Amino acid sequence: MKFSFLITFYNQEEFVDNCFETIKKIKIPTDFEMIVGDDGSIDKTREKLEYWKSHFGEDKFKIITGNRNDGVINITVRVSNLRKKLLKESSGDYILHLDGDDFYCDYDFIVDTINLVEKHPNISVIMFKYRMLDGNKTIEADTINLKEGLVDKKEYIRTRYVNSGACVLKRIKNERFNQMLDKTFYYTDNPMLIFNFCFGDVWHIPKNILNYRKSTNSMWNSMKQAQQLVNLFAIYENIVFLAEEFKNDIFYHYRKQLLYSYFIRKNMESKVGKEFLNEYKNYVLGYLGKAILNYNDASEEDKIETDKFIQEVRNFDPDLYEKMEKDASI
Repeated sequence: MKFSFLITFYNQEEFVDNCFETIKKIKIPTDFEMIVGDDGSIDKTREKLEYWKSHFGEDKFKIITGNRNDGVINITVRVSNLRKKLLKESSGDYILHLDGDDFYCDYDFIVDTINLVEKHPNISVIMFKYRMLDGNKTIEADTINLKEGLVDKKEYIRTRYVNSGACVLKRIKNERFNQMLDKTFYYTDNPMLIFNFCFGDVWHIPKNILNYRKSTNSMWNSMKQAQQLVNLFAIYENIVFLAEEFKNDIFYHYRKQLLYSYFIRKNMESKVGKEFLNEYKNYVLGYLGKAILNYNDASEEDKIETDKFIQEVRNFDPDLYEKMEKDASI
């Protein structure tokens, strides 16, 4: 059994040492590797990564460099592209995704994972708890009282969220997984977890293994509210593409973002900005995305199907429908 740590960095030199110091402390009684993605850092991140490569050895540590001249501006899509590249370069049976500014706070969870999957080999996602670091405050992440044991996947999708850094994912070895992975634009957090849900069971172990840093300078915090909602709609649409068998549950989780995006579809440019909209048009895969984000050029068939779907949403949640219609008009 082999574990692959897939870690992404961009101009995070101050966090590199902390990240790998904690990985060094983890008890790993089996083979492992670190596939590290540097998305073209211009600070001393790369220099520090080279140090840790010499520490762990070339057989355990590989650095992949992202292309900053590929024309992709969207940070989430950039990170997704890098994560997909790291996944393809890795060879582990179980995968751990980690942002470079985050770090582990438990050193036995790999042993816990091995013991669990030896008894339950059909598990495709092992979830743990995590904490958020917000300045000088440490906040216990709200996983809404997930209990130890098998997780109800549909209920999880509808009501919960666990940071992907606090999860261990089984490598999926089939052609469908690889084909869908190549086509999706968003491979981060919820998309990657829910995609793995399609290939096995989900298990929760209620102990903290990760410290996740909240950043005030993140892409998310730099967005206007309208942009945040449209961004989540685009993610929703990509998750449905990856995991259509859970489309009703995914819709339930993201119905607010779907409705808002629908109501501003005819004047979206004035709400989110021309540059933002032109970029996001490129990151949709289904008829809903095409009819909402690319309304003027969408086919009549896609528009009709979208209107029908929105009416179903209205029947399902009329109060939210009215609220989002009002919010979109402001």
